[in-house]
Amino acid sequence: MGRRTLHGAPRRPVARGGVPRRRVRLARDERVHRASVDRPDRLPLGLPRRATRGLPLTNGASLGKVSGRDAIRPNDDGGATVRGTLVGKILREHLVEGQPEPETEIALRVDQTLTQDATGTMAYLQFEAVGIDRVRTELSVSYIDHNTLQVGFENADDHLYLAGVARKHGIYLSRAGNGICHQVHLERFARPGRTLIGSDSHTPTAGGVGSLAVGVGGLDVAAAMAGSPLYLTAPKVRRVELLGELPPWVAAKDAILELLRRLTVSGGVGWALEYGGPGVATLTVPQRATITNMGAELGATTSIFPSDERTREWLRAQGREDQWVTLEADPDADYEDRVVV
Repeated sequence: MGRRTLHGAPRRPVARGGVPRRRVRLARDERVHRASVDRPDRLPLGLPRRATRGLPLTNGASLGKVSGRDAIRPNDDGGATVRGTLVGKILREHLVEGQPEPETEIALRVDQTLTQDATGTMAYLQFEAVGIDRVRTELSVSYIDHNTLQVGFENADDHLYLAGVARKHGIYLSRAGNGICHQVHLERFARPGRTLIGSDSHTPTAGGVGSLAVGVGGLDVAAAMAGSPLYLTAPKVRRVELLGELPPWVAAKDAILELLRRLTVSGGVGWALEYGGPGVATLTVPQRATITNMGAELGATTSIFPSDERTREWLRAQGREDQWVTLEADPDADYEDRVVV
């Protein structure tokens, strides 16, 4: 009698070329905790280096050359080469079509994508329908973190498919137990000045390190992985000026809840929330990410903090200081609206 599953049903053999029985240990694995875009030999999936070397990007470069594609290229003094609002700088550096004028359609080059298992299956089925061998983004990650209950066969089948499609197409895979997609991506992959889209409304969490992150539908993610730009309506930019520092017993969550109270659940629709002011320097990256995460509750297109010395310290603690660049708005940047908290 063949091997049996937890529920007593015979285990189905895996066809040749499918998902192998051997599972790669990832929890507490050094490759996961030190995963880097520029180190394809340390993939969360445990893929060999050959699986990702030379992945085609939208500009014809390869994954091993992404360090030369900084969205905001630093000057000798670490400053950015473009001017304006923080959001405007990143939009212009990634612009493929149109002009980043509020409420006009633009097309943006996408650097990174993420999916989670509740939305990823359909996204990858759509990607595979295109018939492309390897993803054409700088980095794409598939997270298993939502439907982890293994009572029936449905979730298990989805997870086997996600593992197989990741191995086949050069996608990073974060297995169940590694952590929630937004937190893991913030710690391991999000970079200042990069564009990130994800099939989850809380994708803007990555804005805590200065990444322009937008939650989209699965088809948008599939198209981006196939090398197409992201088409969206350019958001208006609202400056959220943070003054002072959080008093005792007041958390970053309270700050964004206060903003939610003022603007309501629809107050961010069509807006990008750009945080600045002297209070920013008092917040750690996890505190900033708490705030950008809840921008989704306002309906905001994205939320973003500048990349400063606090960002640098945090990236250093993650072993990624080489990915840091200074990124901030210019003093004379023009905003459609301002809010003081």
